[in-house]
Amino acid sequence: MGLSSSSNSNYFRSYHTRMCGEEGARLFRLRWYGPVDYDNPSDKDVFVERKTHHESWVDEDSLKERFQTKWRKIPSYLAGTWDPHNHFQKCVVCHCVIYLKTANVIFQKEGKMKPADAEKSSELALQMQQQILGDRVKPSVRTTYNRTAFQLPTSNHVRISLDTQMILRYVILTLTLSSALL
Repeated sequence: MGLSSSSNSNYFRSYHTRMCGEEGARLFRLRWYGPVDYDNPSDKDVFVERKTHHESWVDEDSLKERFQTKWRKIPSYLAGTWDPHNHFQKCVVCHCVIYLKTANVIFQKEGKMKPADAEKSSELALQMQQQILGDRVKPSVRTTYNRTAFQLPTSNHVRISLDTQMILRYVILTLTLSSALL
């Protein structure tokens, strides 16, 4: 099961710029996978994503950037009180699970984060946090669905995804650990 919560400003400016395909249009998402342990949602792994659209005349491809944290960190991250630098420095010293994206294939690696990767994730998290706070972006739509995907094992250039049991919910923001995962 896939779950995600899209973030948007009060007037859905992000939504409209993305739908019109405007250069530099951004979308922020909180994304998590699999079933949720409603007795202990704070340990759920969450990806904070930023998707940036680039027009064909620009010399860049559209971009999806993301970092991983625990659900319990999200309320303070969105409030601007969570320190990404401190969080990712702890990942360098302790054993943690990190997700790397290589050749459009995501795989899981057990181990410590390299200091350069921790710094890069920290910079991305801080930059995204400043944009979220500056634009006053708040989670506004939650989507839950079951996804079945068909693709070659070595490439996702051709991919067919079937989403079933899709539910869209308008989110009224009260970021408590349990209510935000419902």
